[in-house]
Amino acid sequence: MPVLREIGVSINHYSFDPSRSNDWRFDSLVTRLYQIVGRIAYEYPSMATRMTLLPDLVHNLAHIDYYAIMDGGNEQILDLARQNSPTLQSLVITLRGISDLSGLIQSVDGSYVSYPCLHTLKAKQWMNPGISHRLVFPGALPFPALRCLSIGYDYPFDDDSIFRGCAPTLEYLEMKLSSATAAMLCKYGVFTPSSHPRLQCVKIAQMSDLFANQTSSAAECMRFILSIAPGAS
Repeated sequence: MPVLREIGVSINHYSFDPSRSNDWRFDSLVTRLYQIVGRIAYEYPSMATRMTLLPDLVHNLAHIDYYAIMDGGNEQILDLARQNSPTLQSLVITLRGISDLSGLIQSVDGSYVSYPCLHTLKAKQWMNPGISHRLVFPGALPFPALRCLSIGYDYPFDDDSIFRGCAPTLEYLEMKLSSATAAMLCKYGVFTPSSHPRLQCVKIAQMSDLFANQTSSAAECMRFILSIAPGAS
C-alpha cells in the first residue's frame, strides 16, 4: 500500500465554534493526520483560531507552508515553527510585516532558536509598512544548513543573522538589496568573493539603487556575483 506523504485541507468561510462537537472531531482528525504526514499548509487565516493548539499537539514537522492575508495567525505559526525547529526542513512563509521574521530566530523568552535541518527558507510579506528599526541577534545561529534562501522584501536585520553558518551549504540566494543593506552585509563578509562554494544562483532586486551610489560595497557585491559565474577563479 502506498505511503501517505501529503494532505491538503481547504475550508472556505469556515466559522470555528467550540460548542459544536463536529468542529472538535474535525480538529482532532486534521491534527492527527498532520502528525503522521509531517507537513502543514495554511493559506487563509480563517483557520487561525483553530491553530492555537497546534504548537502543543504537532511535533516533528518537516514542512510548513503558510500564507497570511490578514491579521491573525502569525504568532501561532511562529510558535509552531519554533516548536518543530529540530526537524523542520522547509519553511515557506508569508507574514503580515517584516518584523515578524524575528520571531523565528528569537523566542518570547529571549532565547535563540536554531533550525539544524532547515534547507529551504522562503519569506515574504503581504504588507509593506517599512522598517522603523532593524534588529540584531548577536550569537544567534538560526539556519546553519540552508541551501535555498529567498527573502521577498528588504533584509530585516542589522547583522548577518540569517547567513551565519550556511556559507558552505547555500546554493540559491534571492533577495532585495539596498545600498545600506549591501554595506552592512559586506561589513560582515557575506559578499566576500568565493565565500559560498556551492552557490549556483543569485537573484538580486533593487540593483539600480545599489549601483547608483557607486560605493565600495556595490563593487564588492558585483565581484561576489561574478565569482560564481562559470569559469570564475
